[in-house]
Amino acid sequence: MKFQNGSMLAILAIGAGFFTPSGFAQGSLEKVAVSLHDNWYVQSAANTSATGAQISTPGFAPTGWLRTSIPATPVGAQVENVIYPSPYIGTNAQQIPGWPPAGQNFANVAWPTGSPYSTTWWFLNQFTIPASLAGQRIYAHFDGINYRANLWVNGTQIANSTQMVGAYTAFEYDITSVAVIGGSNAVALDIMGPASSDLGIVFVDWYPLPADRNEGVWRDAWITNSGPVKVRFPQVQTSVSADLSTAALTVTAELSNPTASSVAGTLSGTITPGNITFSQAVTLPAGTASQVFTFTPSAYPQLNISNPALWWPARLGPQNLYQCSVQFTVGAATSDTNNFSFGIRKLDTGLGPVTPAGQRWRWFKINNQPILLKGAGWAPDMLVKRDPTRINNMIQLTLDMGMNMLRFEGKMEDQNFYDLADKSGILLMAGWVCCSQWEQWNSWSAENQAVANSSLHTQMKALRNHPSAFLWLNSSDLVPPAAVEQTEVNIENADLWPNPVVTDANYNTSTVTGLNGMREGGPYEWEPPIYFYSDTNQGGAYGFLDEGSVGPNVPVMESMITGLNENPVHWPIDSTWTNHMGGPPFDNLNVVTAAVSGRYGTAMNAADYVKKSQAQNYESWRAQFEAYETNKTKTDGTASTGFVSWMLTSGWFSLHWQTFDWYLRPSATYYGVKKSGEPLHILWDYGFQNNVMVTNDYYQGFAGLVATADILNFDMTNKYHNAVTLTAGPASSTVAFTIPRLHWQGDQ
Repeated sequence: MKFQNGSMLAILAIGAGFFTPSGFAQGSLEKVAVSLHDNWYVQSAANTSATGAQISTPGFAPTGWLRTSIPATPVGAQVENVIYPSPYIGTNAQQIPGWPPAGQNFANVAWPTGSPYSTTWWFLNQFTIPASLAGQRIYAHFDGINYRANLWVNGTQIANSTQMVGAYTAFEYDITSVAVIGGSNAVALDIMGPASSDLGIVFVDWYPLPADRNEGVWRDAWITNSGPVKVRFPQVQTSVSADLSTAALTVTAELSNPTASSVAGTLSGTITPGNITFSQAVTLPAGTASQVFTFTPSAYPQLNISNPALWWPARLGPQNLYQCSVQFTVGAATSDTNNFSFGIRKLDTGLGPVTPAGQRWRWFKINNQPILLKGAGWAPDMLVKRDPTRINNMIQLTLDMGMNMLRFEGKMEDQNFYDLADKSGILLMAGWVCCSQWEQWNSWSAENQAVANSSLHTQMKALRNHPSAFLWLNSSDLVPPAAVEQTEVNIENADLWPNPVVTDANYNTSTVTGLNGMREGGPYEWEPPIYFYSDTNQGGAYGFLDEGSVGPNVPVMESMITGLNENPVHWPIDSTWTNHMGGPPFDNLNVVTAAVSGRYGTAMNAADYVKKSQAQNYESWRAQFEAYETNKTKTDGTASTGFVSWMLTSGWFSLHWQTFDWYLRPSATYYGVKKSGEPLHILWDYGFQNNVMVTNDYYQGFAGLVATADILNFDMTNKYHNAVTLTAGPASSTVAFTIPRLHWQGDQ
């Protein structure tokens, strides 16, 4: 099947732009005076008798400690220092003591007896604060500590493990009284990893949680400074008029004055393009903490913008971004300043009409235009490593497949990632994770609730300026108790979260946030292509499916050889293969192997199996996305509005739930999804109604298209031919023609 239209071919040739990654940036919402990304030293508390006061004293010699960079974790440091081989490939991980059995949800069990990671570990960084910061207040910032820590700076304990707790909470401490300006300083953290009763990092059944559960300094850290007043968490809220002709901006910022004296000054800001300036006089009493100041468009008319440059998702328009600088000055001196970007876009959502089955499905519009959300579940690196170039490449692969969104199930990222998503036009759907203490609300301790609250505060403030962030889920698989969810909503409102919130990813109704209009539940194993057109109970193309796919995805042979760390690859399939599957029941290839054998013939060897798997994966992964495109314009309430493929890729070398493998090497799946992702596309519905369809994601129509279909006999003679001229309307799905029933030799 093909198009015959010269101008259309030119349009189809347009591809996604590529962004050149810069050097490692902190991705912070504040200025960085001293980066603490590198030069960490790691040691088990069992191997040192030194105290926190001694370890954090400048000049302490970390002899025999492991040197590493953030993410500073025990296993990561041991692998980097070649104490253990790479756990990503083969059976290497089993050489690391305490590594969980294949398929175990390690977050939910006790630390193994004798595990070297069940004790605390020390993390030390020695650095210099430049003399130019004399007279400034000095702060130590930690974007992520897993899980609880005692913090020492220059021989003084700053925080204990009941105060510094929570993997998804950012921490900042005023260390002015102990900082050595123009000299040597040291930060030491005594960190304990999460217990099964903690709200830690969870990989569920996706891939292994390492033996150390990624305990340590897993997100970036830095030293920052200010004058007597610091500026934190600036935000620009946007309200776009119905006709998109104007936008009203509201700017807020938090100010703190930790000094013993009242401070008077000016809070001001600038927004570009447009060179919009605003300011107000402020007096902060001594000891003021996190007081919010607001600039409204009614009080500051210059914050009403005509003809705003709108932000659009990928392929649908430009990713226009504005820059905002907010600062506080005392007299002629700048006390503190924050710079950040934001986007202006109009986001609408609602529930469609009631379907014949009594359901209602959530839809979204961007800048008054309907959008079919097409994406995948995000899977971070198994050792939570962050390579900016690798992440940039993963985003480009996502764009190349025609996807426009990613789902974070409890795997939120940092400002670098969010900035890249903004620039790339990738929408972000975020929320908490399933299948762990995160959803065991009845057994939550007071500390669990406090950590949940502080974690949500951190994520709201990290995401809220980004036009790419469009939806937050208060849970994953289950509806939280009303009191818990009401606490979440209160935090979201207090933090001025500007986007929709739903209760969870399953089709559920909450007494707090109402009907979510979304569903998960698979499929998670192979299904034939027609399934996505015919199914009306699980993964078929109706409504918003936020989790599902055809499961296993065996990589190409080049990756199999390196990923399984064997050449030739073992045959028949054995534990060297299934070790790189997921948790039960997704710990084997039985379903997909039966399908390969039935559709393509029994594989004779590993190479034959990989080859046949590629053919099968191509048609199945392509069909699931095509089916959602096909049904996006239905009017009976069953229109498809979103599809999240499970998953984008894996955090280690894997044989399932991925569109490209751990080496970023595309398989046939990748090309099947990419084909389905053509913004102007022709497809066949695999005999469900025997329709040839033309789908159009553009917000403009195309006339004079010629849709052609040919069906060939096995001897390559033509059994059927048809060509139809048609018009594809904006954001449409159009039946070109229906192929009649054909009679073949042997038909009854």
